[in-house]
Amino acid sequence: FEDLNIEAMANTFIFPYAANIALAIVIFIVGRWLANTLTDVVVRLLKKSRMDDMLISFVASITKTILLLFVAIAALNKLGIDTTSLIALLGAAGLAVGLAFKILCKILQRGSC
Repeated sequence: FEDLNIEAMANTFIFPYAANIALAIVIFIVGRWLANTLTDVVVRLLKKSRMDDMLISFVASITKTILLLFVAIAALNKLGIDTTSLIALLGAAGLAVGLAFKILCKILQRGSC
């Protein structure tokens, strides 16, 4: 432990990444606040249009989840993590869910469950 140079280690490992880590935390906190605020706005707008409460809850949940995914990807990107494959995976999952809903809507439209 006598040869341990704390100042050199801090200059090499901590200080270069501290700004990115702090900025990623700020992005996450502000993004989370913004996602909650935008979700509240969506809920208020949907309540004004007199939609069903269950549908309002569903749309608010989807909206908040999508916004938080954007925030998480932005924070991870600021940390230097390559998010390209994560975005491609989310796009494929979105396509699969969309196609499943399309089939479900056709079945519900025909009335043959």
